[in-house]
Parts: sequence; structure tokens; C-alpha cells
Amino acid sequence: MRFKLNPYMLVITSAFLVACSGGKGSFDLDDVQPSTVTSSEKPKVIYKDEETQKREKKELDKLMEPALGYEVKIPRRNRALFDENGNRKSTPDATAELSESQIMAIWSENIDEIPKLKELEEKTTSYLTYHSHDGRKADKTRDLQYVRSGYVYDASFREMIKNASEQVYIFKNGIEGYVYYKGVTPSKELPKGNTINYKGTWDFTSDVNTTYDIKGFKSDGDGKNVAATSITEDVNREYKVGDKFGDNEIRGLAHSSEFTVDFDNKKLTGDLYRNGYVSRNRAQEITKRYSIEADISGNRFRGKASAMDPNDPIFTNSDYLEGGFYGPKAEELAGKFFTNSKSLFAVFAGKRSDEEVGTVRIIDASKIDLTNFDAQELNNFGNANVLIIDGQKMDLVGSDFKNTKTITVNGKTMVAVACCSNLEYTKFGQLWQKDGEKQVKENSLFLQGERTEISQMPVGGNYKYVGTWDASVSSQGSAWIAESDNKTQGYRAEFDVNFSNDKSVKGQLFSKNSIDPTFIIDAQIQGNGFSGTAKTSTSGIQLDSGSSRYDRVSFQDIPVQGGFYGPTAGELGGQFQHKSDNGNVGAVFGAKRQIEQQQ
Repeated sequence: MRFKLNPYMLVITSAFLVACSGGKGSFDLDDVQPSTVTSSEKPKVIYKDEETQKREKKELDKLMEPALGYEVKIPRRNRALFDENGNRKSTPDATAELSESQIMAIWSENIDEIPKLKELEEKTTSYLTYHSHDGRKADKTRDLQYVRSGYVYDASFREMIKNASEQVYIFKNGIEGYVYYKGVTPSKELPKGNTINYKGTWDFTSDVNTTYDIKGFKSDGDGKNVAATSITEDVNREYKVGDKFGDNEIRGLAHSSEFTVDFDNKKLTGDLYRNGYVSRNRAQEITKRYSIEADISGNRFRGKASAMDPNDPIFTNSDYLEGGFYGPKAEELAGKFFTNSKSLFAVFAGKRSDEEVGTVRIIDASKIDLTNFDAQELNNFGNANVLIIDGQKMDLVGSDFKNTKTITVNGKTMVAVACCSNLEYTKFGQLWQKDGEKQVKENSLFLQGERTEISQMPVGGNYKYVGTWDASVSSQGSAWIAESDNKTQGYRAEFDVNFSNDKSVKGQLFSKNSIDPTFIIDAQIQGNGFSGTAKTSTSGIQLDSGSSRYDRVSFQDIPVQGGFYGPTAGELGGQFQHKSDNGNVGAVFGAKRQIEQQQ
């Protein structure tokens, strides 16, 4: 049967077949019964998956979960004398708390979209809306490309709400706004070698408590009626570092941050400063508020912020510090922390110098669009088992060899079919949007893998890797699909890898019940990855065996990219895609290192 190519139907067949695709959770070729061996015959080699230590799934506190960013509303105390039911209070509310539930994750991938700015502009009565990147003063000119960090606020918004008896039961005055950070392009390469320095800013909001006695802010009400924030603290906001005011040199601007990152040892340290007001008769006072220590995991870091003044009521210790690196090569960083006493929420950001540094790949995460047959990067926080789609996390781990996962995001139902249960650090498969019961669209293939550290790569030897693959091939209205499985006569992927002088990856991707490979891969190892080309076998691919035309398509020299995954390169994966008038192809594959068993 010959059929017209329909991009909405390329994956639907897979959706039905996955239900039958359970089976053994390995690539063991144990469906083949070894033949009887006589004394004169050479023993047959049987391959088996190399055992891999199962990874431990870490349960993180909500505050330590990675996201593109976080925001919290600046607290304001309700000073009304009545409640909503008309009852007179003995005293107005004495506090306005900060809580974990108020700290919200940000998933917007538009770096120029300032969180909550539109909301504030729509309801402002003062028409005085500002944010930390508006460029109006020196402290609001922040040279960041992948990160935004700071605040957005209405300078004076009075909120008055009356009950049915015309009594005011909500009365809040002062700054209305948010403190936030957000980033785009979570880093997939990190610097290596020497420690790297980052410099930037930090901002904060406190809770509100009438008992606070806080000095150094614009108003006595800061901390008592509205939160004490980096917006209203008395600091140098006008003059750049190195400028002079009379005889006094400017040494710091507003609230500054400095970080030292040792990527090799996975450690981050930092300091947060308050840079005081400057005048001709007053030298600048620099106050260190916090020191930071964190451990790096993937492209994220988690740790603590230690307060320098143990007697300060709002700048207290935090064991809940989390952040990440942004930009393709960790050009910038950003994060947040929430104090143990719930007195302060703070955000910070930094940028490293433009000096070129060597980097190493730590994560692969991409998808192949099966309409345009081009590759697109996916966001990832260093965990191949979590797929991030439009800001929603999809856990790909399951008990079956292939697992189907469904989430609803932005009104869309997204379905992923992930392979394979025996791969701990690699996941690949199919992704599409479900529309109704039968239609699908936004078809794609995805691949995610956690790269092996360079120091843990094999330095020699030849190894065999066995796995499976997913693919879509189309030409002139006809199509062909490969579906990953763990059947001996299924869609197999076999690789011979030479880590010695040759540094080569020789691969073959087989169709179901095929003796000859459908695709042949020839690649060279570079670091913890490999690149090369893929081609079809001499006979090409027969798109539709039921067609009297026997349509075939051939490909040559298709670029292939891949990596070695896991602590000791026990897994590999890769992808290739191509679009031309001759035909289109997209493919992803994964495999596991094998050990030999003599029979």
C-alpha cells in the first residue's frame, strides 16, 4: 500500500505499537538460542548489557528544584482597622510574611519579558513603574545577555478595599512589586581548568514586622509597613566603579556580587556586598552581607548563604540556595535563596569576562522536528530522565522498556514515548502533541544524555555497544518509520567503538528482520562525544513494500552528532537529520556497552 505523506500521521502508528512494546529491560540478544557447539567448533560469543549502577533519584525540597527563574511578591502590611465582615480589629495586622508557597517558578523563555511588568502597568495609579534593567540609573544598567535579575515595581500603589458596610478592610501603601531572577539557555557546556570569576548584582526583599528596627533605608516604615528591599536601601546608585566624587573613589555600585567557580572540583563560592552612599565629604562604606558556598551538579548549584552579622533581624542564614549557569558555555549565572527564618528572599546574577576559556560538554538535549527535519535545542538542567516542554517537566522513567508519558501544558496535550529502561543516563524517542483521539501534530524525535566526564573516558580498548533507534524517512509523498525496541530481529543498533589510537565509532542501524544495515555510521571520537557521517546501504530504503512502484531513497554523508553518557561511558547516543528534494530523514539512537559471555 502506498500512502501520501502526512506530517500529522508519522508518529501515530508508534502510539498504537508502544502498548505492545514492553518486554525485557535490556538489549540482551537472548532471544537467539545458541547452537550446539562441538569440540571442533569455535565457541559462539553471546553479548550481554554491562551492569550499570542504578542512579538514585534525589527528592529535592521545593525551594531547591531547578527552574528558569523564580519570583516573589514584595510584602506589604495590611493596616486596615476592620476585617471583611465588618468586625473591628484590636490592632491592625502586625506582620506580612514571606513563605515558600509565595515563591513561584518562572518558565518564560523570552529574556526581554520582565515578569509582572505588564500587570503592574495595567493597575498603576502612580504611573511610576520601574525595573532593575530599565537603564534609568547606573545601578539599573546591567550588562547581561542570558539572565535578568532584580526587581520590578510601582513606586507608590495604594490599595484600599471596602466591605459591604463601606469599611476599609484592606489598606496597603508603598512599593508594589516583585523580586525575581530568570534565565534562558541553560548551559550545556561548562568551563574547565582554572577557576572562573563572575561579577554581578544581588537584590532582596524582607518580610514585614512592626517590631523590626532596621536602619539605612529610605523610610522608617521599611520593614515595618512595607518590606525592606534593595530598591530603597541607601546605597550608591549614581556613580560607576572607578569614578571619583571629590577625593572619594567609587569602589562599588548598589548591591554587588562576586563569585569564584571551580568547575573541575564542582565548587562555587561567592560574596554579596552593600555599597554605601558616596558624597564629597563621605567615603564609601563597603559592607559584606553574605558569603556563599555551593556544590555544582550538572548545570545547577545548591548550597547555603551565611550572614555576616548574626544580630541582623532580616539578613539571616539560608540553607536554601539554588541557581544555575546560563548561556551555551556558562557565560552567566543566576540564582536565589530564602532564609531559614523566612525573613528574606534574595536573587543574584553574575557574568564572567569575555576571555575565551576551554569548555566541555556536560549534557545533550535536542529534538528533530519531523516537518522541517531540523534540530532544535531543548532546555535541560543536567538530568536526561527529565524532559522539559514549554516549562513543564516530564519524568521519562518507567517500569517498561519503553514508557509513554503525557502532560498538559499551555492547553496542549503532549505525549512522549521514551526508550529505554536499561539506559540510566540516556533517553530518546518520540514526542508529539495529541489533538483529540486520533490526530497528532508537532511530531518530533528527541535525544537527551548526560555526558561522561573527560577524565572518566576510556583511554584505550575496543568495545561493542548494542541498542535501538527511532527514525522517520520520507520522499515524494511516501514515508517509512523505525521504532525502537529490544527485539533481536527488531530495530537494532550496533556499534564497534575503538578508544585507542583509532578513536572511531563504527555503527550499523538495522531495520526489522533485516540482515543488512539500513544506515551505516562512521564517526570519530572527540573528547566525550563523536561526530561523523551516516549513509544508507547500497540498496537504499524501500519506503513502502506494498507499493508496486517500490519507491526507494538513498542518503550519503549525513552529519551525525553523538556522545558518551554515564559515569564511565557505559552508554552512547546520537542523532542525524537531513532535508532535501531527494528525501528527508530524522533519526535518534541509543546503545549500551556489552560484555562477552563464552558459550
